[in-house]
Parts: sequence; C-alpha cells; structure tokens
Amino acid sequence: MYFYKVLFDEENPDILYASGRDNRSGAARDDTIFVYRSTDMGDSWQLFYSGYVGEARGYVRDMVKYKNKLIFYTRDWELFELDLETVTSNAHITADNQPLLTVFPNPARDMLQFETDEVITGIEIVGVDGRVYQKTPVSNNERQIAVSQLNKGTYFAVFYTKGQRIVRKIVIEK
Repeated sequence: MYFYKVLFDEENPDILYASGRDNRSGAARDDTIFVYRSTDMGDSWQLFYSGYVGEARGYVRDMVKYKNKLIFYTRDWELFELDLETVTSNAHITADNQPLLTVFPNPARDMLQFETDEVITGIEIVGVDGRVYQKTPVSNNERQIAVSQLNKGTYFAVFYTKGQRIVRKIVIEK
C-alpha cells in the first residue's frame, strides 16, 4: 500500500482521509484509487472507498476536501471528485460507528491479539513508510500473531477478509 496524502476534515478534526493505491501484483487494477477514513484521529482506519478513476492509474498528486467532496488531482493531470454524502463505505461497522475488530495489547511486545466476528484470511504489518514488514496468513480461528521481530515503532496492521481490509494503528515497544 502506498499513501499519497493524508488530510484532516476541517469541520471535524477527528476524521482523517488517506488516499493511495495497492501496488502488490494482482491485488488491484492499476487504475483503482483507495480512500481510507479514520474517525478517531488516526488510531484506526477503514477502507472507505475504492473505485476506478480512469487513466489516472490510481496515482494521486494531491487531495483536498471542498465542502462535502474529496477532490483528487491525478498523475495524468486530471481531476476526480468523490462526493462524501453519496459514497457507501466498504468497511463493516457497528451501529455506534465502530469497526468490528479489536486489537490488543496496544502497545505490544511479542504477540498481537485480535477479536472479530469477521473471517480474517491474512494480516500485513506495514510501516509508516509504506513498507510491508510482515505478511502472515491466518487459518481457522487464529486470533494472534507474533510481532517480536519488529523494531520499536508505529505500524499499521492490515487485516484482510473476503472483500475488505480493516486497518489498525499499532505500536510496538521493546
């Protein structure tokens, strides 16, 4: 995953948006843009929108919020608008607008545990630099992964389910 821009919603500073693309081979079309949203100042992230943006190939030069729209300035010098009132979030959330996945302990040292009703198929630990530091397939009802080999710092745990990704910010301490 590559994130090109992160911005605060000026009307509600608890909400952040991040745009980027998934550059893994076969993970998505090269012309798909991904928008993640956090409603808790960046502690957890959800896939908010993914969609075709034409020949822009997912590369965002800049992103701004104007009124109730996100406006993307693309690699090919084109504009793409996303109306925040009409987009339907791709993430599964509860009635109180909280994602259905809990990660603990956070900060973690050796093991990271998670609870969810979703079927998790894999987990990636991604650094704030966008580099994937760990890929872990998940089978059956596993609910923990080893993180002892990670250096101290802040990472994003990306949980894959069928058709969605759930992102959580995690801290590793030693």
